[in-house]
Amino acid sequence: SFSSLIIIIVVLAISKFALGLAVYYFTKNLKQGKQVLYVLFSTLKNGNLGLALCLVLFPVATAVPFAVEGFVAPLYIILLLKLFKKNGN
Repeated sequence: SFSSLIIIIVVLAISKFALGLAVYYFTKNLKQGKQVLYVLFSTLKNGNLGLALCLVLFPVATAVPFAVEGFVAPLYIILLLKLFKKNGN
């Protein structure tokens, strides 16, 4: 239902943005390359494995959060681009 979809969007956005921003601020003292790697790998690296496991082990409806993440992730990437450009990284 639509309310379930809203909950999924909110949880994904909060988890991705909160974790990503926390890692971003905790790694401010690292060099640019390492900071970018830590931020991206802490939030984006396991999505495809999770999707594959969901599709193999569970009903297709379990893949809905991964489909929604396809809309949340670009917004997150745009935010990170603005943060890194603003701080000269």
